[in-house]
Amino acid sequence: MKKLVLIIFVTIGLLACKEEESIITENDALNILQDNKTPQESKIFDSDIITEAQFDYMYSLPSYNIEELKRELEKLSHVASLRSGNVWGIGLSNHVYKWNGTYWYQPNTAARLKFVEVSKLNDGSVWGIGLNNHVYRWNGQHWYQPNTAARLYFISPQSSMVAFGIGGEGKLFITTNGGINWLRFTNVERATWISSGDFLHPLTIKIDDDKLSQFNVFTSVFDAIITPYTYGRRHSSMTVEGGLWSIDWHYRVYKSLDGVSLLQPNPAARLRQISSNNSDIAWGIDLENKVYKTENSGEWWFQPNSAARLQYVSAAW
Repeated sequence: MKKLVLIIFVTIGLLACKEEESIITENDALNILQDNKTPQESKIFDSDIITEAQFDYMYSLPSYNIEELKRELEKLSHVASLRSGNVWGIGLSNHVYKWNGTYWYQPNTAARLKFVEVSKLNDGSVWGIGLNNHVYRWNGQHWYQPNTAARLYFISPQSSMVAFGIGGEGKLFITTNGGINWLRFTNVERATWISSGDFLHPLTIKIDDDKLSQFNVFTSVFDAIITPYTYGRRHSSMTVEGGLWSIDWHYRVYKSLDGVSLLQPNPAARLRQISSNNSDIAWGIDLENKVYKTENSGEWWFQPNSAARLQYVSAAW
């Protein structure tokens, strides 16, 4: 009788895990079976529906201090990362994964996030947006909230200290102390996508799903970049060299080395999301949630793990 109960229990468990197992390799199956077994970390589950009232804290914040921002970005301009690739992703059920060079695994099986973003300067910092739009940081073992009142729809970090975020009504925010405090760009609204770069090219921004622009955070001036191909989706990733990866309405992949002119490295490539911080290596998600990578500037894309299925990926070198 005990054997029968055990068989039934295992069968039910395997059926419940069927969907999630489809997005990883067999090597990671044990991680899936351990999902939801860490109640002490259950605070990562943000199941409440976000309301505009919950953004009241963000709306009340003062505008950013330009001198403080300059000082922080100038510090970052002298940082040279010696790290190897840092790649994270969000699974089809909002599980959070990290790439170890061979397969995807869950550093924390309790975690559920909408987005995960590694810093563009690749200093090892990883940021996330919870299901209820809370802002999280990864400390190597757990996800925590630097500021429990902060709510953002999307985040794009430059480093462990500096990150840009989009809040309610598309307002633009910045932190220069690791997410503890946030400051508001009072002249930016209706932002739908952002991607941070380096000191000289700190931010690419998209307003109302229109053309991408480069936003000069020091002068608050928008400079139009690229052209018609940059309309559309969550589709761009700025490099620390001032270039850009971009995807148009037809999922075609483009690249710019200077933020002015576009080229199409592989006319056959079709992706719905892309991430990188340099012009040679990039990761992307196709229309079937398959995960691709290029190591030769987009001329050829391949699947590092053919079993992987993700809804979002973030990568830096």
